[in-house]
Amino acid sequence: MSHLTKTKEELNLPGLVYNADEQVITVGPRSFPVNAELAYTSPWMLARYDDPNQLEESGVCINIHAKLIGTPKFHEWLGRVGTDVEFGRQVRADTIEVISSVFKVLEPTIELPESEDPGPFGFNMVITPNNHAELYTGGTCACLHPNPEGKWVKYRDWDEGYCEYDFHNTDADTQVWSLLAGLGHLSLLASQSS
Repeated sequence: MSHLTKTKEELNLPGLVYNADEQVITVGPRSFPVNAELAYTSPWMLARYDDPNQLEESGVCINIHAKLIGTPKFHEWLGRVGTDVEFGRQVRADTIEVISSVFKVLEPTIELPESEDPGPFGFNMVITPNNHAELYTGGTCACLHPNPEGKWVKYRDWDEGYCEYDFHNTDADTQVWSLLAGLGHLSLLASQSS
């Protein structure tokens, strides 16, 4: 049993959402507009001890240690997206657009080449065979991916529907914000689905 499963009732786990129309990242009750100033805001202290626990209604939550937790609702939704080819293409394209547009707002002087299949070296989104998301932003394999040996959720507990996500090769806060926006976008879509 994962640490999350043993403690989820007593944790403060606010939901993570990105609203592309308003260009706002939301963590629980706090909003972070995507603008040039966000590039100078640390993404590592987003959750607070007094935040509500939104684990049941959210697609993705974040804890006070900046650990991102995909919920069973998110996991199930990603599974549906992965089996519907046309819907999956649209979700992938929209998510890549979110990640790249946020990155470009925060890093306007950096120009990165667009590619049909960037792999781990550009803006990308992949759904894994385990129905988890992998997101990539500008940089060399700057990504957000499932962590099979996370502190809160380990791979042997993935059958519960939870997954812990970690950042990799994110040397700049702007990379982290763009990945948070991408995951928040997916979280919003999952929480709105029935």
